[in-house]
Amino acid sequence: MASPGAVVATIKALSSTTFVAEVNAPTLAVLVPLLGRALKERSTDTQRMTCVVIGNLVKLVRDPNVAARYLGGLFSGVEALATGAAFPEIRAFAQTALDILIGSGASADAAPPADRDINAAVIEALTVMAPHLKMAELPAHPSIPLSASLPNSPVIAHAVENQANIVADLVEARRWDASIWESKGLGSFMKLLLGAEQGAAGTEAIRKAFMDIDKAKYVVVDEEDTEEGEILCDIQFSLAYGGLLLLNHTNLKLRRGRRYGICAGNGAGKSTLMKAIRDQKVSPSISICEPKLTIRSRDSQPKMCSDVSWSSTLSKVKTPLSLSSTLSLPMSDSPTGQSPRLPPCCSLSVSPRRSRLTPSPRFLEVGR
Repeated sequence: MASPGAVVATIKALSSTTFVAEVNAPTLAVLVPLLGRALKERSTDTQRMTCVVIGNLVKLVRDPNVAARYLGGLFSGVEALATGAAFPEIRAFAQTALDILIGSGASADAAPPADRDINAAVIEALTVMAPHLKMAELPAHPSIPLSASLPNSPVIAHAVENQANIVADLVEARRWDASIWESKGLGSFMKLLLGAEQGAAGTEAIRKAFMDIDKAKYVVVDEEDTEEGEILCDIQFSLAYGGLLLLNHTNLKLRRGRRYGICAGNGAGKSTLMKAIRDQKVSPSISICEPKLTIRSRDSQPKMCSDVSWSSTLSKVKTPLSLSSTLSLPMSDSPTGQSPRLPPCCSLSVSPRRSRLTPSPRFLEVGR
């Protein structure tokens, strides 16, 4: 920003950068002023690259409150290019970036949300934590500064208040990973305060208490279930990808003999969900069984291929498979390769036992 001549080179480098992590407020606080200046450049190449960077960047802004607070400064510049640029190509790129901005929750006159009441969040955290800290002198409804309630233990008071700040941040971000709470989030402090065994139990109890509060806050009203069929799975789960919470207290209900589709935008977690189901991280009662492959021909008996890699073969199939599909494949694509006993064309029968993935990872079939 201190060297305007470096803006073009910076935008060029950003245009060839692949963004994969969630874009948060600190990132936007740094990049938005730079992108705003680049939008005012007279070079059409710079304008085009800037619109590409804005689109790639804003796609990874998950929080509409962050978008409303930081992206408003880009809205008018991108809109001006989308409506008034001399070249149709620039207008097209700018319109694409403008649509992405609108989808993220940004606008030229968006009012930033009210600032978070940190003191109230810390007091709420202290109130939930108090019964599990087993400190007789700690009031049931603490206030801050906590040292006023614990005049004889100022060091402990500051430590507890600092830990309540950390817990309040975790609750605000809805980070419920047990590994985070059991380590630096809360577990280390609780084990130091109460001992290893009681500290671990207290940490889990506090985490569960906050999860119950969060569940009640974001409760989903169950709709009347009028579908028929045996219910094989009816659970509630949460799913995260690294530090990004994808699904929180999500209900999953599966019935026998049904086909379910997963529809969401890019990066929403469709493949991550299917992998979690496959690895039984969603529920131990759900498993995805590999189908049996049978090579058939007109002149020979069916030949089972249970020890071959079937995923590469099915990936070449463009048509969705039902529970009992027969496909004709060239022998060069068959799992067993060339065989003198089979003719140049054979059929591939897929016979699932319980549930399986079709060639597209966006579908789950529940076996009959």
